[in-house]
Amino acid sequence: MVNGGLILPKKTVAGTIEVSWDWYGDSSQGVVQWTFTNNSPNFVSGLLYRVNYPFGNAFWPIYAANSAFQTSFTTLDTPLIDNGVESNSPPLAVFQNPDKSLFVAFLFSLQAGQEWSMLEGGFVNGMTPSMDNVPTFVYATKLGIKSYAILWDPEQCQGYNEQSGSNLPCPIDPISVISALFSISTQITPLFNDIISNPSSSTPAQPPQTCAEMFIDGIVSLNAEKIEQAFQCAFGDLTSEWKAVIREAMKDDDVNE
Repeated sequence: MVNGGLILPKKTVAGTIEVSWDWYGDSSQGVVQWTFTNNSPNFVSGLLYRVNYPFGNAFWPIYAANSAFQTSFTTLDTPLIDNGVESNSPPLAVFQNPDKSLFVAFLFSLQAGQEWSMLEGGFVNGMTPSMDNVPTFVYATKLGIKSYAILWDPEQCQGYNEQSGSNLPCPIDPISVISALFSISTQITPLFNDIISNPSSSTPAQPPQTCAEMFIDGIVSLNAEKIEQAFQCAFGDLTSEWKAVIREAMKDDDVNE
């Protein structure tokens, strides 16, 4: 479950993609259930633009740095896995605007006819869903995979802790990630203008490594994230349980060296 942000009207439709929300349980608990439905016969990927920023852009650094949120940057463009509404979290990805500017947001990929739901908390102290704005599902197309250095705003981590009353650790700044790059045809203004760069920013996105190459790189470098990406490349997105197994195995290797 990911926390924070604003809630919008109960339903929006972008072509054949329907996005709706409702309170999850008692509204006094401040938890909302988002439901994404692909009514088309085609596989679809995109982001959710709500009020004035893309969903996930506000607090992505703290999400990426803490496994409790069960999300990370993805290198894939595969349908979201349904682990149950209370365990579902979408992956993060880098998106490219028509003007070539980059930003981070949640990626929502749905196969034909798929319905997928997630929870979002933090709507307490009289905070209620706004009925004045309509969220928009913005279609996206995968261009490739790149390595990025992202300089993020401290508010994207400290702000979450302040709002939630938590004390979760923040990632290094800038943070280095390997992510799928998606293009969108609608210009989107993010809430935070993170500085996103990569060594080959002036060239087209390069084809990804093979799954086997990713796995070998991960084993050689004892990098759990690379091994996760290799398994995801070969078998699709991993459940949180499998990710925990891989990370625990890497810890054991470190201890045994």
